Amino acid sequence: MFSKNSPISSPHNPAREASEREDLIRTILVALGRKDLELAKENAEKAKKLWPSDAYVLGLCGRVALASKNYEEARQWLEKALKENPDSAMTHRFLGDAYLGKRSLERARLHYEEYLRRAGDDPAILLKVYYCELLLGNSGRVDRIGSKLDAFDPTEPAYYFAKAARAKREGKTEEVRHWLEEARVFYGESQFARYLEDFQLAFAGAD
Repeated sequence: MFSKNSPISSPHNPAREASEREDLIRTILVALGRKDLELAKENAEKAKKLWPSDAYVLGLCGRVALASKNYEEARQWLEKALKENPDSAMTHRFLGDAYLGKRSLERARLHYEEYLRRAGDDPAILLKVYYCELLLGNSGRVDRIGSKLDAFDPTEPAYYFAKAARAKREGKTEEVRHWLEEARVFYGESQFARYLEDFQLAFAGAD
């Protein structure tokens, strides 16, 4: 794990520099997984100074800002990452989250759709497109996407969260609780928490 006094290798040793980059990236990802935002920020600062044009590093800086709910900062880092690597599906995914956090629903939807176009089917991301369309009031698209999420899947709780989102939009509080509780019980706390975080991001301030 890197600390404030971690030595940095000479740029004349590419193999060691590559190894240190990998270690630093791993440290950031583990910190994000543990929700240790201070450690993630500390190491993201180091990484962006060492590799200011590295698309993956820039994307990680965006993810750290996202985890800190600094959505505009996240957008700026992720836009830089996308400029360095326009083909990155994951950058589109996280840019969608940044725009969703900023309540820029059209832009969020476009980036989620671009992720799906590049990466293929992903029920968690399709669900985010559904959230955007629901909040935008695009009833035709809501129905089309909803039909894709309307089949129960024992491995992914998108079905339950789509039902909860529809109920949320219609002001049916008890129904929202019902669908979320069923998802929590069926899929377990870990997977439920991941989907709940996206749900809360989408519907923040929607009450």
